[in-house]
Amino acid sequence: MNIYVAGLDKEKLQTYRRVRDEIIDTRNIPASTLIGVAALFNDSTIEIDAIAAN
Repeated sequence: MNIYVAGLDKEKLQTYRRVRDEIIDTRNIPASTLIGVAALFNDSTIEIDAIAAN
């Protein structure tokens, strides 16, 4: 997963981690990269690119 967060700061990072841990099995977290960016398309706050394999 590649996660892009506009205006990434400590508060947004903590929120991201809390929500991620509620959704994803924390015993088997997929490889990921979290990147802070200045802005995203259409004033979005977060963009997530994920590749799923079976």
